[in-house]
This record gives sequence, C-alpha cells and structure tokens, in this order.
Amino acid sequence: MKRIDSNETPTALGNSFLDIKRPLHDKKEEVWIYSHFLLDGHHKMFAAAKAKKAIGLLAFLSLDESFASKEQIDTLFRAFI
Repeated sequence: MKRIDSNETPTALGNSFLDIKRPLHDKKEEVWIYSHFLLDGHHKMFAAAKAKKAIGLLAFLSLDESFASKEQIDTLFRAFI
C-alpha cells in the first residue's frame, strides 16, 4: 500500500485479444470484444482499487491469437488516434 499512497503510478502487465462476433439472427451487426487478461500486477490492482487510485496497464495485443483480421486490428487502433 505504501507505493500506492506515494506519487508513483504502478503498472500491471496484461495480454489482450480482439474478438469480433456476429449474432446468429443478424449477420450485419458486429460485436467487438477487446479483452485484457492480467498476467502480473493483481496485488497492485487490488491495492489501487482499495485506495481509489489510478494504475497503468501495459498490455500486449496478441495478433496471432486474436479472432480478428489485421485490418480490423488497424481499425481498432485508429479509433484511439
């Protein structure tokens, strides 16, 4: 808790995946699911939540394991520019 209470902003590490689904009843509508899985830093995350402080997340997007094309992944990141 000491580091959370200081002026430092801790960082957790995660792995991300982009999955794009279509409901069976509507082939035109897409649902984009951008998921982050916490690999390291769960104690930091818990302490930050308890102290109501911000925490950083360094997440790597898995291109090979995502159920999305390269074009769809590019579209995702263009949304943040």
